Amino acid sequence: MVEPRTNAQDVTSPSLLRRIRDPQDSGSWQVFVQTYGPLVYAYCRRSRLEENDAADVSQEVLMRVSNALKSFEYDPEKGRFRYWLGRIVLNEISRFFKSKGKRQSIDANLASGPGMDGIAGEEHWNEHFQTAILDSALKRIESEFEPETWKAFEAAWLQDLPSNEVAQRLSIQVEKVYVAKSRVLKRLKEELLLLCEDIPSIARLQ
Repeated sequence: MVEPRTNAQDVTSPSLLRRIRDPQDSGSWQVFVQTYGPLVYAYCRRSRLEENDAADVSQEVLMRVSNALKSFEYDPEKGRFRYWLGRIVLNEISRFFKSKGKRQSIDANLASGPGMDGIAGEEHWNEHFQTAILDSALKRIESEFEPETWKAFEAAWLQDLPSNEVAQRLSIQVEKVYVAKSRVLKRLKEELLLLCEDIPSIARLQ
């Protein structure tokens, strides 16, 4: 196993949500689109939009986010970005259905939460948001680790298998399983903080 091949400048730089406000930083906006575009699209599909319509609404959301960033003040203590983005997404979905002369029914299991009286509600948006950001972070860091390290991490953390069972499956020492899990989780936390500081579950990664 080897140490993850990280770029210290990337890890210590301001979060993506702060960097995208710089109009000269096109690279950060690209990362934002790659991360949040699929997140928004998947939520649109979950809200029963067809593929093409979901793509159109997602583009509209990203355009509105881009236009609003100049005045957006990120406050991680209040978790404002998650709710701010959620409101834009829900508004665009509602606008789409109204433009089509349709009324979107709200299932009991998608009931609205406090402050998020849209298609799927606060609780479901939060769950979707956190899962999507975690998946994105995992995909972005996987290539930084040796295959053996990543397999040990997947089995021990993602599949939640006992470390001794993971060691037996991979024919490695159990200590290496602990090390692999620790190293990847450390890097995962850094990537999550880079992509979005507004992830309540970060502190629970262990």
